[in-house]
Amino acid sequence: MAGRPVAAARLVGLQRDGPPPALGGSVLHRLGRGRELLDRAVGPAASRLGGAVRRLPGVPLVRHGQARADGLGGPPLQGNGLAGRLRHHGRRPGRGLLHLAGPGLVEAAVVNEPSISALCEQLAQALLARGWMLAAAESCTGGMIAAACTDLAGSSQWFERGVVSYSNEAKQELLGVDPDLIAQHGAVSEVVARAMAFGAVRHSHAQVGVAVTGIAGPTGGNAQKPVGTVWFGFQVDGRLSSEMRLFPGDRAAIRTATVRRALQRLVELVRS
Repeated sequence: MAGRPVAAARLVGLQRDGPPPALGGSVLHRLGRGRELLDRAVGPAASRLGGAVRRLPGVPLVRHGQARADGLGGPPLQGNGLAGRLRHHGRRPGRGLLHLAGPGLVEAAVVNEPSISALCEQLAQALLARGWMLAAAESCTGGMIAAACTDLAGSSQWFERGVVSYSNEAKQELLGVDPDLIAQHGAVSEVVARAMAFGAVRHSHAQVGVAVTGIAGPTGGNAQKPVGTVWFGFQVDGRLSSEMRLFPGDRAAIRTATVRRALQRLVELVRS
């Protein structure tokens, strides 16, 4: 590609030059997020770039298939850490827009991922048909399951509450997990995931509970429990079950995959 001219409208990234887009009102970039969220995401780096983030060129919808999947930013900006923070997956969800997915932004992206939204709608229908409520106990996902569920309008009819039990103390105090279980098996284990799901139901008005505890990385893994290890716990109408998955990818990918699998399994269990 060196030496080959590329039209500015085809570029995906942060560019140092070029006029800002002539749009009135609040700018919604075609990367799927408004200017305000992008400004917050880049933080202190924005001043060093001389306002470059305020001139993010949109990806024309007719050319979004040409978007690069290896990070944002022209060559002058690669390698400074900023492009990685704004990385997108380059995939094309069903609505035809590219969505940000990266550290600090995955929470915003996951609720707009079509497959996640579709799963939430399926789960809502299944729970409403049973007259059941859902409670979520989350560790490695930090509330992303609850965020995905409550992004759906009317979720108060079937989503009862969510608990972010990130520390061992939170698991004990908020969910009633026996500290001896954590000491013996570790926080990322089958017995702790099951205890979390049981506690989510016991300490709520829900009939269905989901719990996740895992190692999203990039540190914290070992030979027995590598990065990407996630244990799921489910309690549905008094029946406890669990499963373990090993997800590939970086922290953002692992957390997103965890949300998707939790919702998939919930739909299966509530429907059965």
